[in-house]
Amino acid sequence: MSPASPLMDRVPILPEAVLREHQVFQPYDTRFQAAARLLQALWRGEQGFAVGEHVRPGGEVQELGSRLSRQDAEAGANFISEDIYRLARREAAYREHGALYDTERLCRNLLSSQALCFNLFGLLRQDLDLASRVVERLMPGVYRRVTGVLFEHSPGRNNPLFTGDNTAFDAFLLTETDDQLPGFVAVEVKYTESFEDTGSGTGPRHDELSEASGLYGDHHADALRKPPLQQLWREHLLAYATLTKRPFSSGGVRHGSVRHRSARPGRYQAGNTGSRRHSLLASGALKTRGDRIQLPTPPESGKALDRAGPWHKYGSDVKKDPKLHKLTGQSP
Repeated sequence: MSPASPLMDRVPILPEAVLREHQVFQPYDTRFQAAARLLQALWRGEQGFAVGEHVRPGGEVQELGSRLSRQDAEAGANFISEDIYRLARREAAYREHGALYDTERLCRNLLSSQALCFNLFGLLRQDLDLASRVVERLMPGVYRRVTGVLFEHSPGRNNPLFTGDNTAFDAFLLTETDDQLPGFVAVEVKYTESFEDTGSGTGPRHDELSEASGLYGDHHADALRKPPLQQLWREHLLAYATLTKRPFSSGGVRHGSVRHRSARPGRYQAGNTGSRRHSLLASGALKTRGDRIQLPTPPESGKALDRAGPWHKYGSDVKKDPKLHKLTGQSP
């Protein structure tokens, strides 16, 4: 089969026998989840890490190829460097009140999007010059520099002046414009998770912010209040409320995914606060269109990675991975 074939732009359906052989068969996985789980299991084996255990809802314990053993997890095997592992543990220990961390999943589950978030944005936290270059590439001419990186952050968690719920951003980059005005880039990171979670639901405050923001052609649309859009909708509303309640001149919301299904940001006017006009850069909203943004690989960190971490599989396009095509009996 030619590499130019349009079939190669799809994630293959992997044979059950192959998934069982590598201890990653999960009957409710989507084809993308199954492929990502298998790639993680292959990487784990290549690194010489033992298979970890997974406790099923009924209490049954099974070995799962996309899990790390407790010993390897405690050594930081799910992170690209010891520094990033220390950062993740510190952030979990000193988390904001109400912030959600599942440390078992963070350290042992190779499909954890929270681990992916630390592996990517931890590098930016360590190197703000690199962070500034990344933001300039994603949003040219908007911000002069990045001044800080926060994790699992909400500017107003459960505050009725904001969204009044537990909505938060996986990463929150503090920025500065050429005029030295403060701004932010808020990020939602997905790996194999979907947007089917309804979170804490919606209420009158969400309706009020949806109308006031002017972000949507129909701010009453039922589609905004249901999966898969609800989570992004709530994050846009939190970003809008942040612009009106905190001293930021501008802000952005970005959705990052290993599937490369990020979006080109669209600029919207989000209202006025006094004489200062605020703008919200929102991606994933109904008005935006899709684009592909590849994760940088290899990372441009100032310190060389001290082990063969999982970065290479995060940065690859799952649809085009030759290992998967070989395991389906097809030529890459």
